[in-house]
Amino acid sequence: MVDYSLVYYLVRAGLGAVGSVCAILFWPRNRDAAWVLVILGTLVLYLSLVFELLVKIKLLVPENFIVFGFPTFEIVALVLSASPFAFFAVAFVIMIARK
Repeated sequence: MVDYSLVYYLVRAGLGAVGSVCAILFWPRNRDAAWVLVILGTLVLYLSLVFELLVKIKLLVPENFIVFGFPTFEIVALVLSASPFAFFAVAFVIMIARK
């Protein structure tokens, strides 16, 4: 029986790695603010995926990330999952504002 969640994560990790490498290679060629935000969004989205995979394979344990009673793990996970879309939104607003 095939574990489809494993296939799902492998496909996401593979395509995310390709996208991140392309973003890193494109970064020095373009210093436009909107494109830099798109590149940052892509890289943070891949970082979020790696973070999620580390939790899935139990290399990161959420219960170990409590500092002064605050659940820092959930805060980091929220920031990593939400910030790429904020970067994309700001980038698109910049692109639209130029025209």
